[in-house]
Amino acid sequence: SCDHTFTLSGTEANKVVALVLTASSLYAAHYPSMHTRSANQNWYPQAMQLVADHWWHNELNTFWYPGGQVSLRFDVAGHGVVSFGDDEPDGIAERDGAAIPVEQGQLSIYFNDHSGKYVLVHGPYRGHLYEQVYVRGNFNDYAVSDKMILVDDFVWKAHIDSGASAAHFKLDIYGDWSLTFGDNEGDGVLEVDGTEIHLPAMGMYELSFHELSRRLSIQLLE
Repeated sequence: SCDHTFTLSGTEANKVVALVLTASSLYAAHYPSMHTRSANQNWYPQAMQLVADHWWHNELNTFWYPGGQVSLRFDVAGHGVVSFGDDEPDGIAERDGAAIPVEQGQLSIYFNDHSGKYVLVHGPYRGHLYEQVYVRGNFNDYAVSDKMILVDDFVWKAHIDSGASAAHFKLDIYGDWSLTFGDNEGDGVLEVDGTEIHLPAMGMYELSFHELSRRLSIQLLE
């Protein structure tokens, strides 16, 4: 793991605490912690976990309560000083924005503390940022015939036959090259419009792509 240093500057530092907080994490974050606070939990803070760069996650049972519609906010320290809601609402949270209305049931919550984007996944449905992910390479003539399958929240998988020792490919979101992912560094973390990803040998491979962290794992099956 690596160390990340978090600071609260300006007004936030004056209101919260005037010190530097250092935390150990695999992922980068703008804040040292994040919580959800919901009406049906009497606004009691529920800690979120950092699951990818800037992405926080937790689970919430949003059953109805006598006060009316359930709503929630994102709160850095859990005491309401630095919190986020959504005034529009457009899926992007703003500082001191309005509480976000949510539906009844089990809820999986994701929040990006850099962009303010949040994703609410209800019930048995799997959360995703994209409707489809295509694997396009020299082994399939760069066609859109190889589609990945959504197997878990934000996780896509595919099995491909490399067909050649010098196989290479990119992930294409819309099938028209307008949004693609490659790997410039060769470290398994993909970048938009990155270079083609190379497979080390001939064979059948399992590809697993996580939308939030943009990590791609490649496993040779035979």
